[in-house]
Amino acid sequence: MSGRFDAHIHLFETGYHGTREPGAELADYEALRAVHGIDDALVVGYEGQPRFHGNNEYVLGLGRELGWVTPLLHLDPERPLSIAAAEAALDAGAAGFSIYLGDDGALIDAFGDELWSLLGARSALLSVNATPEGLRDASERIRALDTVRVLISHLGLPGAAAGWADQNASLLALHTAESVTVKFSGLYAIDPVAPHHGARETALAVLECFGAARMLWGSDFAPGLDTVRAEELFAVPAWLAEQLTPAESAQILGGTLRTLCGKDTP
Repeated sequence: MSGRFDAHIHLFETGYHGTREPGAELADYEALRAVHGIDDALVVGYEGQPRFHGNNEYVLGLGRELGWVTPLLHLDPERPLSIAAAEAALDAGAAGFSIYLGDDGALIDAFGDELWSLLGARSALLSVNATPEGLRDASERIRALDTVRVLISHLGLPGAAAGWADQNASLLALHTAESVTVKFSGLYAIDPVAPHHGARETALAVLECFGAARMLWGSDFAPGLDTVRAEELFAVPAWLAEQLTPAESAQILGGTLRTLCGKDTP
């Protein structure tokens, strides 16, 4: 396969706002896949609010039904997953897990070393959403997860680009942790106006530190549609594309994630 591998989408049975007919949001993404040449997608489970409870089972079910879905299941720090449950989820088709730290990086310590050892042994993925403050406090733990393939979402959620290098030094420092990659996603949260020129400094600093082989393009469907149009959400800004060779572009748009997920083998 040579199409894109979307590194960050969400799918909810009745849509992100809970107002859609069952399956309508999925149908929307299927149509966008066809338009934008997306072969695969990493579907990030989220149950962080009561209205999203049950999303793990929904996402896992999609993974069983649809070959293009690679599911990650949400980890709840208030209800730490048992090792038996984690093994069962991986056996059922989960490619790994997602964790939302926000500003509180200490939440990662709700899960013990046994879980991280399991993820490393099973070559599982761990998608991490955290602000610069959260990453700062979680950095030591993330570095210790040297056998777990950690994906930092949304360029580390820096917010406004002013003073970014100082406030997100913890993300840049993680470039020495070889198991860490960064998702080039959520640009609208830095600059809501496409093509997101306000995110340029942020993205290029991460590109310089991590290299194209450790950056993953993601659309952030469907939350991003609250801010930008679909064609903008799925676009790669020219200011990034012009910095990349064809080989580097292929890595960011799917090659690296395909390798991480074992989908690059015949």
